[in-house]
Amino acid sequence: MITDSASNFDARLNSLRRLFVLTLALLVVITTSVAWHFRSQKELVNLQLSQAIVNINQYEKQFMPQLNGLIAQLQNYSKTHPDIIPLLSKYGMLAPSGAPQTPAPANAIPAKK
Repeated sequence: MITDSASNFDARLNSLRRLFVLTLALLVVITTSVAWHFRSQKELVNLQLSQAIVNINQYEKQFMPQLNGLIAQLQNYSKTHPDIIPLLSKYGMLAPSGAPQTPAPANAIPAKK
């Protein structure tokens, strides 16, 4: 009777040990897959960031000079056609009275506070 109880205990202990090892293996698999997913997400975000930086640089080098030129032309046009002045002032494109009539350069970086 003691041997039955001991063998039953050993069987239950072996079953518990297998369950524990299986749980540890599943934990390793899940942790590895989550780490792989986070790594792939990080790579995707870095790729999107580099594309955004390229787009911003392209915007600053190509579009901003054109836009500043258009604003300068509108400001010059407003000197001879005062009816456009309210439109320019509404959108903040009217140069102050004491300042020169050209907009700031596109590569000017505002000071950090």
